[in-house]
Amino acid sequence: MTFIKGRVPSPSTSHNMKINIDDQQVLVLMMLAHDGGEERRRVLEIALNGLRNIPNYDNFIVYPVVAYEPTIEMSKLILKLNDRLPFDAVRMSNDMPLGRRHNMTMKYILGAYPEMTHLMQIGSDDVITPSGYNIAMSWMAQGCPFGAFTTIGIVNSTMDKVKYHRGLGNAGAGRFMHRSLIDRTISELNTIWPEEAIKGLDGQSEKRIQDVTRCPIWPVNTYLPTVYDIKTNSNMWSYDHFDLPQRDFDQQSLTR
Repeated sequence: MTFIKGRVPSPSTSHNMKINIDDQQVLVLMMLAHDGGEERRRVLEIALNGLRNIPNYDNFIVYPVVAYEPTIEMSKLILKLNDRLPFDAVRMSNDMPLGRRHNMTMKYILGAYPEMTHLMQIGSDDVITPSGYNIAMSWMAQGCPFGAFTTIGIVNSTMDKVKYHRGLGNAGAGRFMHRSLIDRTISELNTIWPEEAIKGLDGQSEKRIQDVTRCPIWPVNTYLPTVYDIKTNSNMWSYDHFDLPQRDFDQQSLTR
């Protein structure tokens, strides 16, 4: 676990469902990781190293939580990385629907971090840049209750090409929400994600949250990506699935 504080400027935003932010904020980063083979473990290592991008920000304490499938190879990787990266590693069986794994991870977070004020979701193949964290945390600090990046960089497995995917269909990578939305949804529906869901979890959870809270997602618009999704051959949506122009990818983009 890590303690982070500092200062960056905030952008101007406006909306009719703002959250009043006064005291210290506790942001929990939630990542689920399964053992999809050597290539997926390689990408997971890149994603976890991306936690180094978390910036200093006034009044925010940040706790990354990684729920992982405890295979032998995954356990070795998590142990190696956890020795030099501060995150809370939680064993999570892969022998259950993905929706239930998400809900069990959320249950763990609510029990282990009762002071949590915000949640951000990060995929095990996603890297959020320092700029992306700064933008998201500044929006949270100004009272945004539910936000998602609209420009995602889709990176191929060799990490030399990228496609820019734009639109709120990206709403899983780096999506953030205020604790009040989580509590209200769980109070009415018991869970954020449908227990038996195995795909489409971002859209289904978004609908459940909005049905209960009537709170829309605020689109976090950036021209260049501040979140990158690194694709492998085992991804449900492969790099080639996205019929978009591609361009050369500079790996330094992950740290800007």
